[in-house]
Amino acid sequence: MAAGLIRLQSGVRSVATESIDAQIPRAASAPPLELASTARQAAVRSGIEALRGFGVSLLGELQDGLERDAFHYVYEPVTSVMSGAIEGYRALIRWRRRAESVTPDLFLPIAEASGLIVHIQRHLLEQVAGTLASLAPGTFIALPCSLAQCADAAAVSTLIARTAELGIDPAHIVIEINGSSALIDVNPGCDQIMHLRDCGFRIALDGCGGRWAFWLLSRLPIDLLTVDCGLIGATPEATERAAVILEGILQVAREFGHRVVAQGVDSPQRATLVRRLGCDLMLGAFVGPPLREPGLDSKQRSTD
Repeated sequence: MAAGLIRLQSGVRSVATESIDAQIPRAASAPPLELASTARQAAVRSGIEALRGFGVSLLGELQDGLERDAFHYVYEPVTSVMSGAIEGYRALIRWRRRAESVTPDLFLPIAEASGLIVHIQRHLLEQVAGTLASLAPGTFIALPCSLAQCADAAAVSTLIARTAELGIDPAHIVIEINGSSALIDVNPGCDQIMHLRDCGFRIALDGCGGRWAFWLLSRLPIDLLTVDCGLIGATPEATERAAVILEGILQVAREFGHRVVAQGVDSPQRATLVRRLGCDLMLGAFVGPPLREPGLDSKQRSTD
């Protein structure tokens, strides 16, 4: 998500459970990336969402990376299912740590838990402004965020102000909400999402994000609904079952007048299926890889 969507805390939150703590290696020589991977696995095994109370070592490297301008966005193309024309891009954060590129699942949980993500994304908004200037008129850029990130009124105000400062037309920014948030009280997030939309930003919602997604869908005036093609299985039987589920989601989207974006389209077969189901937009390996510098000459690929 873009600038300022969670408030920076004074250090990493220290509320980890003993079950996670016991599974994390304590050797001072353990590489931060190995520690991050171990912590994530421990969190999953323990049924705990956040990597709270862990990551002091890696957090320091993240802070140093921000000072060294080591973060950047790559842009995953989003195309029309019918024509193959690029309509927008999904921005994904990347971190260049020394000589290696770090996958987001290793550093984003710690960046989000600590609040450092606010500063990273605020810094990257300048890159977004430059990228939008190089794209065809009307092209959008989607910035992923969690519902928890949107619950901070001051942070959302910072996003709005920074966008205006950089001369970004909010109509070209899609705020992509992860509907699987486990917030106890989702109302503050809803209020801020409404505020963002009132300011001209477009809103996308993860339609496969569990019960929160449908709760939000009934309350928020969204523009796009995303569905995950990962539901589609490898066998014909699994594919048909997934198609029934996706058809149900699409029917809901049509009733509300939302456009539907299919994520994870990684093969011609899946592209054919999302076309048959009536999805409007798609992204994934079949459409094209994330690009460091998308532009007017970016390769477009149809579903034919």
